[in-house]
Amino acid sequence: MRIAEYLCIPFSSFAESYLYRIRAGYGVREHSDGRCFFYDGGCTIYPVRPHQCRAYPFWFENLRSVKKWKRVSEECPGIGSGALYSKEKILKIIHSTMKATVESYAAEDEDLYHKCRH
Repeated sequence: MRIAEYLCIPFSSFAESYLYRIRAGYGVREHSDGRCFFYDGGCTIYPVRPHQCRAYPFWFENLRSVKKWKRVSEECPGIGSGALYSKEKILKIIHSTMKATVESYAAEDEDLYHKCRH
């Protein structure tokens, strides 16, 4: 909803063009080659980017090996140019992102539980 407001387009149009359903929520579609619709030399929705994007590049898949981190570093202009994060800070970022996701799913499950019981 925040992204649609930021882009000044109705949510229904935004959802139809840019989102897909995940459980009771939405995920942001990508181009067929995996590129984000909102990345064009930089994030075009940076102030309202989703939680997953806020945690980038500290995604589990990028932290699994030095080789993967180096590959991501070649693609992400921000890596190595900002503040140096400690392992603890990186884990805190990952935890907060995962917590927000889990809480979102838990709320959806709770809503579904109550709908099904009545």
